[in-house]
Amino acid sequence: MKPVLVAVTGGVGSGKTLFARALADCGGVLIDADGIAAEIVDEDRAIRDQIENEFGRRFFNSAGRLKRRELGRYVFGDAAALKKLNHIIWPTLLRTIRHRIDARSANGAPVIVDMAIVFEAGVSDWFDLIIVVDAPPDKRKAWLRARRQWHPDEIRDRMASQMDVREKRMRAHVVIENDGAPDELIAKASRVYHEHVIRNELSPNLQNDHREND
Repeated sequence: MKPVLVAVTGGVGSGKTLFARALADCGGVLIDADGIAAEIVDEDRAIRDQIENEFGRRFFNSAGRLKRRELGRYVFGDAAALKKLNHIIWPTLLRTIRHRIDARSANGAPVIVDMAIVFEAGVSDWFDLIIVVDAPPDKRKAWLRARRQWHPDEIRDRMASQMDVREKRMRAHVVIENDGAPDELIAKASRVYHEHVIRNELSPNLQNDHREND
């Protein structure tokens, strides 16, 4: 039987990565889109050359490695610059993610893809189940300050650059509210895995509402 393909998405700082990892720990195979993007930039000289040609040498260190935070500060404050960066990275990123989904589907285990740009990149039709993890804005901001050491302006620009979470919630099959402790989010992942992923089907209620609010 074809394995179920699950996308876990949500805004920056929402807890989607913790949820995706917990979901995979229940018996799935995890694919990390952000990790693949970093890998592509590190390993693909042509991509780095395109970034350097578009944005300049100042975003690379003396060893030729991309200064991700510095570039992020720049592009997430400039919609046109972000669009240019996405145009450089997304084609290779999407091909690589698709290839890994196909390769890791071979053993029949559910494939869990942690991917912020499911809707933005137009690949929602790849997936049998799309889960949006959402958290209160203040919680997201506090996590980003504490864990990533981002300044308030960085947080503002990153959050503003992403698709409105209300649209993501409307387009998801399942919405998970990350409004408690990490252990609570992990418990929700276990329940979603056993109630939806392992059965490879949505309940009638979810088909009608396209939401599950925990």
